[in-house]
This record gives sequence, C-alpha cells and structure tokens, in this order.
Amino acid sequence: MGFWTYAADPTVLLIILGILLVILYLLIERRGKKQAGLKFRHFSHDFENAWPEMRAVPRITIPDSLEVSITFDNGQSRGLKAAVMDMSLSGLRIKPGFPPRKLSVSTAITNAQVITPVNTIGIKEMKTVRVDRSQGKQLYAFHILGIEGEQFEELKKFMSYLDKFLRHEA
Repeated sequence: MGFWTYAADPTVLLIILGILLVILYLLIERRGKKQAGLKFRHFSHDFENAWPEMRAVPRITIPDSLEVSITFDNGQSRGLKAAVMDMSLSGLRIKPGFPPRKLSVSTAITNAQVITPVNTIGIKEMKTVRVDRSQGKQLYAFHILGIEGEQFEELKKFMSYLDKFLRHEA
C-alpha cells in the first residue's frame, strides 16, 4: 500500500483539507493584525502633535479673560461653585471655590449648571474621575455621563465660540 492508496481515502482527504483551511485562516488572521498595527501607527503619527493626550475628544483650555463657572444644584454639593479651567464635549476640569475634600473620585453629581459668557449649560449627571492636589492647588476632573440633547447643543455652541475666541475671531 502506497501513499496514493491512503490519499484516495475520503477521510484522509478531509483531514488534509481541514489542515490547509486552518493554515489559510491563520495566515489571513496574521495579515489582518499586521495591517491593523500599521493603521494605528499611521494614525498615531498623524495626530501626535494635534492631541498629545490621545483623547477621543480634544480638551480646550479656557483663558483667564473668560469667566466660566459651574454651580452644583443637588445633593451634598448643593450650592458649591467653582471656576472651569478647561472643557471638552465629554468632560471638564474645575478649580473649586469651596473647601478641599468636598468631592472624591467616583462621586456622582447630578444637576449642575455651567455658566459661560455665551450661554448656560445644564448637565444632568457627571462623575468625578480625578482629584489633583499638587503645588498648593486642588483641581477636579469630571466626565459627563448624562446631558440632554438641547443642552449638548448648547455645549457644542460654547465650544465653537471658545475655539473662535482663542483664534481671535470672536
């Protein structure tokens, strides 16, 4: 019995075909991973100067000449007020005008009002994601979890104004 005798057996043919399909699948998978890596390197190279933090939504620093504040309207933080340092469409960073340790990481805040020179933005819910106590300053960073559609439009409107203001077009 030679090789051709076994090769004519349907079971052996199916096993060989299965092995070839697995090898082909692994080669295609490997190629896809390489291409994804190349695309990511290309993307990160193109945007390394634009967004140094590689944030999904870029943050814009609010200049000292613009007064933007936030007032908390609910819970233990009711009535607390703070200056907004920077904003993005997904969050903001504040410098509190209240005693330290009023808020901790993962604190949920509901019903806050951001007062800008252009409009007032109501935020339904946000969460403290970072508390930075350095160089004698205390800063809080918040991630916006819930905002109504019209209020999100107001936020976009202010972000557009802020961008124009920083380019001296406003």
